[in-house]
Amino acid sequence: MHISRNIGALYDIHFNEVRIEIKEKNQYGYSITSDSLTMHYVKEGILKNRLLAVKSMGGVSCTGNQIKNKIVRILGDFGCDLLMDDQIIVTDRGANMKAAKD
Repeated sequence: MHISRNIGALYDIHFNEVRIEIKEKNQYGYSITSDSLTMHYVKEGILKNRLLAVKSMGGVSCTGNQIKNKIVRILGDFGCDLLMDDQIIVTDRGANMKAAKD
């Protein structure tokens, strides 16, 4: 029990640090890759790569709309807005992933 509480506390600390850094967003926008949701951006001239989430679709169909909704929720946790932010999405060429970016 003690170990899991420490892991949870470490996760919360790291999550908050990353969320603050991303919220400060840089002027150049960001890119995300979608197999595991990873954000890439430049801060003070240094390329940053942040793993934001590895999430299951939870038994829901992997349609473009479902994937987009999941990505929007995860990015929202970090203060990002997929529809308003200046971003680039890198995916495979699956029809569902193409639909998710649109």
